[in-house]
Amino acid sequence: MLSRRTRARLDLFGTVVGLIILWYFRFEAKQYADIDREGLIESLDRTGTTESCASGTEETNTDITTDDLKALFGSGLVEAGMADPIKPRWIAVGATESIVWTLLFDHDVGGIRRSYRRRVAAIVLLYPYYRLRYRRDTTWSIGVGRSVGTIVYRLKYGLLEDPPGA
Repeated sequence: MLSRRTRARLDLFGTVVGLIILWYFRFEAKQYADIDREGLIESLDRTGTTESCASGTEETNTDITTDDLKALFGSGLVEAGMADPIKPRWIAVGATESIVWTLLFDHDVGGIRRSYRRRVAAIVLLYPYYRLRYRRDTTWSIGVGRSVGTIVYRLKYGLLEDPPGA
């Protein structure tokens, strides 16, 4: 059985790793968006055929290259909003949400820490709020804010001090 402080430290570690992964995805999305704007990536809707200029014959090319996979990965990230500009206001919203949720969890308000069912019920009750504020262009900023909020909170309560209610 892990102590609450050890769990808080694991939460901190996992959030830092998650933030690093988010930044990597953002880097890939920005890189693809810049390349795509320059027109260097061909359309992924290829017909699979190329014409040979010398012989006049048609050859089938069904090989998928790593560049194709990178382009597909990058286009998916861009469509998911990972290349959108960072908005400080929404980072603050995400950080506030994260700190409040973690504080409620640490203090076991409504028994959400001890009971899985109560935790799920709390999430279901908060779902309309999340749907109201959801927009594709703010998702990235809110996600970064939630990670930053958790890191700040867990640095204070978990690394430097025991979590509240421990």
